[in-house]
Amino acid sequence: RRGLSIHLNTAKILYINISHRIVYIHTFEKTIPVSGSFRSVTKPLLADRRFLLCIQGIMVNMDMITDQSDSLFRLRNGEQIPINLRNRRSVIRVWQTYVFENMNR
Repeated sequence: RRGLSIHLNTAKILYINISHRIVYIHTFEKTIPVSGSFRSVTKPLLADRRFLLCIQGIMVNMDMITDQSDSLFRLRNGEQIPINLRNRRSVIRVWQTYVFENMNR
């Protein structure tokens, strides 16, 4: 339904992406299409250290990353998310720093 408002615990978000002008919020349980631009949907999450823009149009919850290979993050549900090739080193460094700082949590 149009105009339906949902409240979603951000800890449940795996990642958010945009495809064919529709923004999708992915959780373990479901994928939720939302209206609005990618920027407007993800802007509130920029202040949340868990969320990382790993490539244009995809923001990942770093708590959901299980490992990283050359140009991909693997998530807890097995999905693989691409990492921006041009900024790969800095994106991976942000994730590694986040993991290190949260090891004792």
